[in-house]
Amino acid sequence: MEYYIYKNFELQGILAGFKFINWVRSYNDVGEFEVEFVFTKEIYELLQINDIIYKKSTKEACIILEKYIITNELGEITLNIKGKSLSYFLSYRVFQYTSETNLYDFIYKLLNENFINPTISNRRINNFRAKTLPQELKKFILSLDYRNEEVLKAISEQLQEVDYGFRINYLINEKIFEFEVYKGKISDAIFSFQFNNISEQEYFENISIEKNIVAFDDGRYSNNNFSGLSRKESTSEIKKLEKNIEFVMLDISKQYKYLIDWNLGDVVIARNEILGIEFNKSVIRVEEFTEATGNYITVAFE
Repeated sequence: MEYYIYKNFELQGILAGFKFINWVRSYNDVGEFEVEFVFTKEIYELLQINDIIYKKSTKEACIILEKYIITNELGEITLNIKGKSLSYFLSYRVFQYTSETNLYDFIYKLLNENFINPTISNRRINNFRAKTLPQELKKFILSLDYRNEEVLKAISEQLQEVDYGFRINYLINEKIFEFEVYKGKISDAIFSFQFNNISEQEYFENISIEKNIVAFDDGRYSNNNFSGLSRKESTSEIKKLEKNIEFVMLDISKQYKYLIDWNLGDVVIARNEILGIEFNKSVIRVEEFTEATGNYITVAFE
């Protein structure tokens, strides 16, 4: 995998010589990365806050947000760099909105009024644009009440509900940040010990954070579809029951190759032979960990 360093769309160098790099891709939330080096002044000065790290294999980019210099008891010094995917830019704007609309118009309105053509010119990002949204978003009708909320949170939670992904593409030649909503494809990929393409698997269920109704300040509720002990109210947001499978993929697997047979957002099959269960769900998170001993890919589903 090749990683490049950019400042204001200008190439600064190649990211190399690291102890490890952990690159987390997210389908309908913000991704992140972490990279660690043996400290040198040259690397420290090369990697600056707000610089962009671009990963060639998936054409994705992250912004550097944190830098740490760590000295241990042996006097060994490491440099640790962390950041988030460009979708994090959506958290830079806050909005208010109360109305009924469809998802297509809502996302377009958020982008246009907060980034592309806001009434306050200082809120505009001149090199930000939106790719044409999928027409299918018009069929999702919403009744919304957002007050001083981050654009990122609103877009993320609405697209999670309908199983669409989003990202900000880093268009180097055009010097543009391009927002895109997309849908994963249906894949034939199956992940199971039976196919010898995973090394670890974890199945879990958790209802401790589940909330299904939001209570507003004016006494209204987001819905009244639940009653009794099945009704779980919140003052902030709806949280789903966690019931999922995660697995570590074998990088040497000859079946169902990553980025060829399946990718982030695609609907794949994960099997747990012990419980006799099978999931047919979207890949919402891919964690790519690279160090001297090899590459490791951890996958999670919606």
